[in-house]
Amino acid sequence: MLAFRFGDFEFDDQTFELRKKGVPARIQQQPARVLAMLISNHGAMVTREQIRAAIWGNDTFVDFEQGLNYCIRQIRLTLSDQAESPRYVETLPRLGYRFIAPIEKIGTIEVTSNGQKAAAPRRIAMAPIELQGGTEDGYFASERPRTSTSSASSIAVLPFASVSGDGDQFGDGLAEELIHSLSLYDDLQVIARASAAAVRGHGLDIREIGRRLNVGVILDGSVRRAGNRLRITVQLIDVNDGYHLWSERYDREMTDVFEVQDEITTAIVDKLRPQLLGARFPSAARHSEDPEAYALYLKGRHHWGRRPAGTMEAIAYFEQAVRRDPTYALAYAGLADAYNTLASWEGGVLPPREGFPKGMSYAEQALRLKPDLAEGHAALAYALLHYRWEIPEAERLFSEALRLNPRYGPAHHWYSHLLVATERMEESLAESKIYLNLDPADPFSQLHLMWHHLMAHNFDQALSESGRALANDPGFSWHRIFQGWAHLGTGATAEAEATIRKGAELSGVSVQLSFLGHAQAVNGNRADALLTLERLTAHSAERYVSPYELGLIYEALGDRDQAFASLEQAFAERSPWLVYLAREPRLRHLHGDPRFDALLARLTRDSGGALASATR
Repeated sequence: MLAFRFGDFEFDDQTFELRKKGVPARIQQQPARVLAMLISNHGAMVTREQIRAAIWGNDTFVDFEQGLNYCIRQIRLTLSDQAESPRYVETLPRLGYRFIAPIEKIGTIEVTSNGQKAAAPRRIAMAPIELQGGTEDGYFASERPRTSTSSASSIAVLPFASVSGDGDQFGDGLAEELIHSLSLYDDLQVIARASAAAVRGHGLDIREIGRRLNVGVILDGSVRRAGNRLRITVQLIDVNDGYHLWSERYDREMTDVFEVQDEITTAIVDKLRPQLLGARFPSAARHSEDPEAYALYLKGRHHWGRRPAGTMEAIAYFEQAVRRDPTYALAYAGLADAYNTLASWEGGVLPPREGFPKGMSYAEQALRLKPDLAEGHAALAYALLHYRWEIPEAERLFSEALRLNPRYGPAHHWYSHLLVATERMEESLAESKIYLNLDPADPFSQLHLMWHHLMAHNFDQALSESGRALANDPGFSWHRIFQGWAHLGTGATAEAEATIRKGAELSGVSVQLSFLGHAQAVNGNRADALLTLERLTAHSAERYVSPYELGLIYEALGDRDQAFASLEQAFAERSPWLVYLAREPRLRHLHGDPRFDALLARLTRDSGGALASATR
């Protein structure tokens, strides 16, 4: 077999084996096939249509554009390449791609990092994994593939039910850890915790749960605690016929709960082995050695998943976890996420100069303790994007987080934000859809896709997404806020005001009141808008209110001087909203004002020029 060497890499275009300095580098099959095609046409342009015909085929019902964008991004992540200054893959806008690095044809890839002859590449026979809008290879289906049944290689782990009356946090947490462990297995599609949790407790039949999550098998279980004793019951169920494929009971001491987790995970993988031929399951090694610290961390993540209401409780649990185990990197990453949340639009209760430095400090501590922690890289990147406006470094950290854990949903979510800030909207949409596929029932994954369409000024599409989101979770206030925002974009101002009012009444948080005041002013209800502005000003005497939020209302009222004064104050405070200023549809009437252009120029300067494209 023939292989190619370029830079530090060696690639076999028959087996799709990629190595960097002799060490295997992970790359999924679909991106590897695209890479092989580019290398085989070294130096020549390969058009997008040529790639489509060769790899996707004309009879495959997929959203090809999103799929190819995903593959190119995965190639660049793996090769540490950059679209703006490529070393390997050059983009020819609207035409195709070209592999530009010098290559050398070599024989088979012979040597591993320990000097031994490389083993034959792993071959895995897999039934196709069907997702709601996506596949494991990263392309998104415009309609379901022709195969009609979900593969056994797609699984949902439901939160383990507590049957001892001590709350659900431990069962939720155990499921989350199992989800992470299973996600390390390259060819197993695992639904994220929030989506699995969303279908628990609604009295749904297992087959209906499988249909909603589009998985082939479901892992269900329960936890009973008596003092320091644990009884964990687990069952693996085929959703097509409801039959139990496997079940087991584990009676253990609390001190060896991690051993139980590994034992359960291994047993599940063994059961799936007919579809996962001969592959070794990696060790997770993500938890503290202190069982109490571990339990506290899991409770913290449980409450952070219910943000913004649960954020303060999450902080309390994470703090207890690091007091129990000062070396617990994941708990520090949890604290970083929580403080970033409090300083951003999700919470908006801490000034940026108070929340984000804490978030960065905790993220840096997490990375000192565990440099290969995806959660730490993503949390630090989030703060650098929204507070320091250090776009290139934030992108590097997001890329590293996704390399370390391609299935970490928040990294896809937040990286999509950076792509919006730099006006790479197609790439942002691809990341948004990946996040939604990883966690389809999480209200934030649905909300984020709406936000992407709003920032892309695709208001009709945002409305369509909002209808689906509200059908899934009508009590989530942000869904109504963003639906009203979409109505504003289409010109339905009365409906926008009414919808946003419903959302704001569900929560009463200041950032949602700013949406209401803006909508009232746009709808011509000046008196109501002034009352909302007065209410927000009164709130600011007791808790933080972003001047950016006030500026939105002043702009809609036609008071440009006050709007710019508020935006200048937001700049001084380093408001996280400002990184999206050029694309903010609610401030579009300020475009062309010299003060707006000057503000964008200063943002460009402070971002090291990375936001320059947004100021055109």
